[in-house]
Amino acid sequence: MRIQLEPPTDAIPSPFTGWTRAHYQSLFARLLLGFVEHRSRDGGRSSYPGPGGNAMPAAMEGAVRMLPALGAWLACDCNPERIIVEGREIDVVEVARAIVLAGTDPHSPDYWRPIGPGWDQRQVEAAMVAAFLVDSRAKIWDRLTPFERVRIMAWLEAAEEPLAGNWLAMQLTRNSARATLHRPWAPEATTQLLDLLEADYVGDGFYADSNPRRVDWYNGFVIHAELARWRSWQGETDPERARRIAGRTRAYLGQLPYLMDGEGRLAPLGRSLGYRSAALSALAASVVAGDDFMAPGLARRMLSGSLRYHQQAGMFSGDSTLSSGYQGQQPRVLEHYMRPGSQYFVSRALQVLALPPEHRFWTEVEQPLPADLGDFTRVLPAAGWM
Repeated sequence: MRIQLEPPTDAIPSPFTGWTRAHYQSLFARLLLGFVEHRSRDGGRSSYPGPGGNAMPAAMEGAVRMLPALGAWLACDCNPERIIVEGREIDVVEVARAIVLAGTDPHSPDYWRPIGPGWDQRQVEAAMVAAFLVDSRAKIWDRLTPFERVRIMAWLEAAEEPLAGNWLAMQLTRNSARATLHRPWAPEATTQLLDLLEADYVGDGFYADSNPRRVDWYNGFVIHAELARWRSWQGETDPERARRIAGRTRAYLGQLPYLMDGEGRLAPLGRSLGYRSAALSALAASVVAGDDFMAPGLARRMLSGSLRYHQQAGMFSGDSTLSSGYQGQQPRVLEHYMRPGSQYFVSRALQVLALPPEHRFWTEVEQPLPADLGDFTRVLPAAGWM
C-alpha cells in the first residue's frame, strides 16, 4: 500500500473535519517514518532529537510508545504488512517484531532491563508491550518461536505489587494480557488492582488519579482505556464488575463532547498536555471494544477533530518526528517526566485503525459537537469542573 501524507478531504462523510480513514493512515505512516529514521540498529530503542533522547528511559519510550499504533494496524487484515511512504517501503511486521524482541533480549544492546519494583518507568511501558502482543497476536505472537515467547514473558512478568492511580490500570493490562495469552497472571493481585481502581471512582464518569482531589485527563489517557481492555479480555470472569465499570465509561464518554471546542481542542486541564490526542484513548479503546456508548459519527468527529487540530498546529517537525509541546514546539509546556520519546503516547489515539473500512466508525456521517451548535454551560460536580 502506498500511503499519501496529505490525502484529500471528503466533506460528505465528514462535514466538520473532512477527515477519512486515509488521514489516520497518513498519521500512522508519518509516525512510523520518523521512528524508522531514528531507531537503533536492533530496533528496540529510539534516538529522537533532544536531551537524553538516546538514553534510557527515553530511548525505550520512543520505541514502545509506537506499539499501540503498530498493534492496531496489525490487528486488522485490512491493513497490509508492508507500506510505502515517501518512496520508502516499510515492513510493519519487522519494525514491530524488532521492538519487542530486541527490548526483551538480555543479549541485545537495546535490552530494556527488568521491570523494577515501585515507580519504575518500565511498569508503564510494559502495559503497552502487553496490549500490543494481544492486539497483534495473529501477526506477531503466533509467529514467534517458543523460545522467543518465553523470553518476552520473562521480561513481561506479572504485576504482584499494586502501585496507585493510573499505574494500577497499566499493571492491570499486563496481567490481563498474560491471562489472555495463557501465561501465569497473578489472579489475586489482579483482583486487588481492580479493587483499588474502583476505590478511586469519584462520580460523573471520573476517577481520581490516586489523590482524591486530582481529577484530570489521565481518565482518558489511561484509566478508562485500560479498563476497556480488561472488559474485553477478562470481563466475563466478573460480569457484575464489568457492567459497573462499563457504566462508568459510558458516563465518562457522555461528558467528553462537552470538553471539546469546534476546533478540536480539549479543555487544557491537568498534567501531561503534551500527550495531545492521547487524551481520547478512552474513546478509541471503547469503540474498538465494541461499545455503543457514543454515536460513531460523533466519536469520529471528536477523534478526527483533535488529531487534525494538533497536526495543523505543528505536531510534526520537518523530519516526521513529534515536536516538543502541545501546540507545536512549546517545550516549557512539558513536565520533567516528558522526555524525547514520551510524546509518542499519542499513538494510542490511532487504536481505531484496528477497525476495517466498512465499520460504522468510518462510514457514518460526522455528528456535531455541542460546541458546533452554540454556547453552553456544563457542570461536572464530581470532577470539580465547569
